[in-house]
Amino acid sequence: MGGVRGDFVSTNTVTWFFNQLHGGVATSFRYLVRSAETRTHMRTRLIPLISAAVLAAFAAEPAAASVYLGLDFGRSSVPPSGDPTLGFALGYSFSRSISIEAFTRILSFRPFGGLFGVDTSYYPDRHYGVAAVGTVPLSGGVGLFGRLGAGRTTMHADANSKADYYVTDPSLGAGLAYDFASRWSVKLSSTRFTKSKVTTKQLGLEFRF
Repeated sequence: MGGVRGDFVSTNTVTWFFNQLHGGVATSFRYLVRSAETRTHMRTRLIPLISAAVLAAFAAEPAAASVYLGLDFGRSSVPPSGDPTLGFALGYSFSRSISIEAFTRILSFRPFGGLFGVDTSYYPDRHYGVAAVGTVPLSGGVGLFGRLGAGRTTMHADANSKADYYVTDPSLGAGLAYDFASRWSVKLSSTRFTKSKVTTKQLGLEFRF
């Protein structure tokens, strides 16, 4: 009798154990299915939202892209006491933060050079180059920008017996810009030409098409 009871208890215990195991597996499976359905549903909803945001960002980018013209004047550190400097730039803005430009600058504006005594020493006269410009917008239409460029500087002497020669001249600079109208900006900046060792400080205007 005791053996029969023990077999019955063991059989019931095993049956109960497998029922619990089956129930737990079924519950876990249903949970996994629901979780997978939830994740799929979330992905189904998030993917269009993310895609729409990315497309909106790219769609907005061309509005910020523009061609611009810049003109400035200032003073350079060309010896002996510094000379007026004039600059002109034609650029393209890929966005509000990144631009490239081709520019030219008169480093030493001497319209009457050689009339009052001939200077036989060479000095930096003109520069032609290209530059990348990065701008960090601040607030109220004000932006902080930096520039990195390279080009060719003409070294000139007023003496006719001395021919001009050219040097490859990297440049770097920084400044502040203020958008006072939708297409107009005023800029205050400084540029260093590292090979010719000339620093310019200038105030300019920029017009965006």
